[in-house]
Amino acid sequence: MKSGKWKAKTMKVLLISANTEQMNMSVLPLGIACVAAAAQNTDHDVKMINLMAQQDSRMFLEISRWLM
Repeated sequence: MKSGKWKAKTMKVLLISANTEQMNMSVLPLGIACVAAAAQNTDHDVKMINLMAQQDSRMFLEISRWLM
């Protein structure tokens, strides 16, 4: 086994924030943003969907093309 750092394969990662609860103020998906940042720092291709911010389905069409 060679010494040194090994390179993992890059993955496509889709993270979905499914919180749609709206009270006086919206909740920012900070936890999922931290996970996305960690995955991006290891050279993975990351997309995030925040369902609270989605007004229409265009983002889902874009994501489905990205996944193919």
